[in-house]
Amino acid sequence: MQSLRELLGSGMALSSPDIPRYDDREKLLLSYILASSLLYLYPGDWIPMDWSSDRIFFPRHSGSRRSPIFTLPYLSVNLQQGGAPPKVPPVSQYHKHPAILALGIMLLEIATGVRFDPAHGDGTAELDQADRYNEYGSQALRILDDLERQGERHLSRRIPPVLSKVVRSCLILNPSPSMAAEQMSEEGPIRHYILSCIATPLAVALSEGYHVSLDELQDALDMRPMPESPLGVTERSSFQNLTNTAKSGIANPLAVYSPTKPSATGLTHRAQTSDSLSWITKFQRANTHLESLSEGSRSEAIKVAILDTGCNTDDPYFSGAGIDRVDDWGGLWYDCLGLGEAQQDIAKAVLHAVTMWDVDVISMSFGFSDEVKLIKDAIVEAERLKGDKILFFAAASNDGLNEPEMFPAFFESVISARGTKHDGEFIQQYNPKSWGHKSGIQYGTLARDVPYGWPASMPTKSGCSVATPILAAIAAMLISFVDSQESWDAERHAIRTRRGMTAVFNLMARDQNSFDRLYVAPWQLYENRRQPRYLSWQCS
Repeated sequence: MQSLRELLGSGMALSSPDIPRYDDREKLLLSYILASSLLYLYPGDWIPMDWSSDRIFFPRHSGSRRSPIFTLPYLSVNLQQGGAPPKVPPVSQYHKHPAILALGIMLLEIATGVRFDPAHGDGTAELDQADRYNEYGSQALRILDDLERQGERHLSRRIPPVLSKVVRSCLILNPSPSMAAEQMSEEGPIRHYILSCIATPLAVALSEGYHVSLDELQDALDMRPMPESPLGVTERSSFQNLTNTAKSGIANPLAVYSPTKPSATGLTHRAQTSDSLSWITKFQRANTHLESLSEGSRSEAIKVAILDTGCNTDDPYFSGAGIDRVDDWGGLWYDCLGLGEAQQDIAKAVLHAVTMWDVDVISMSFGFSDEVKLIKDAIVEAERLKGDKILFFAAASNDGLNEPEMFPAFFESVISARGTKHDGEFIQQYNPKSWGHKSGIQYGTLARDVPYGWPASMPTKSGCSVATPILAAIAAMLISFVDSQESWDAERHAIRTRRGMTAVFNLMARDQNSFDRLYVAPWQLYENRRQPRYLSWQCS
């Protein structure tokens, strides 16, 4: 094993014994793996505030002179006893997340091939520590500015623009205007920042600029063998429970190893959760890609109404852009099971969403064994008011082949949502039998171990009720893309109808070997050399 620091040269010259052997693609791959690891593991005990290039190791074949495998990094960790919560950074410390600052410095080292060796004192007081972080950030910014100026004059010294941008996003936290500065101290907003401003730009550059399949990269990382002699890992008896349950690196980009063998059940669940999180991250990349194909600014945002058991309005998500109002229909699912006033409430909610909010999509994660006339009439009336330009999605059933799909999923006006694994395989429990009057093609999407509190925390849920809002979100993304195309007037109407949307789903999933069950994911619109604009004739 060899550390990243050992591969780096010294001084400002862009040369070193090993780093020049790696091209921009490999440097971006390593940068993406490190950034994704921070997304998965921060905040927490696995990523220390002072992680650096001397903690990142690469395998090298014994006796070989070949360069280490640059895209298979391992993180050396030291599990200290106690696990005390981190201190609140002092006001004098400009960067409130030193782990992100440290990532920026490592990415700068990767870009230049040169070690970052700032001169600093040995003070241990809190103010001294803040001064050190301030000095690190200041020096790193000066190096980055010099690099960008050199790149303008000499093409040979230019680093990938996306890497320069990401390094700057690490060194200086610059959240979007919709996120208040004080929110950056909270776990949810800071992880969203890591995703949107650091990990996603690198992912887009790799997939679009170098045609890297990030799914295949993830699979390769997941299949890594454990090193025979893990480096830099110590273990205390008080951490036995942590090492038995937190084997984060198995399913995440950067491997983290401890000598204690983890629980097989815990690893399986964590791997499934990681697969689902990777799926969600890829969803965001798809959204970014489709936005890049816009031909003009849209006049109105796409509106989606979620009818479900209620929501936690204190969740960091609801402080984001585009969230104008949340009406909490608390306890709705339980009312559905016991009937009560739920049927009337749902009917009112459907019409309220149409008449007051003029929504484009309604997602319904509930079901009844029998048709409910009140709700059916509300759906029909909503279609009339919207001139059929509204989409309804509803959960099919979570009882497998024991029961057919439920109402309103089996209603003709509604697109029924079934559940799949992250790889598109339908899950029998979430794939009920269809009714005779609706026995055509049915659609499914991600439904297993989906993190529902992400990015603030990662408890998971599974089932058709989870797949329903995801399928609705895919529809909203497609509507948004069609709206962004300047000359697609007819398509703007068609994509908002059930017939038009299902035609697009069929186009996206056309290569699947199935006649009546189709897996839907947003990237199907453009992967395998497909052109998203080809769907214009399909939905019209």
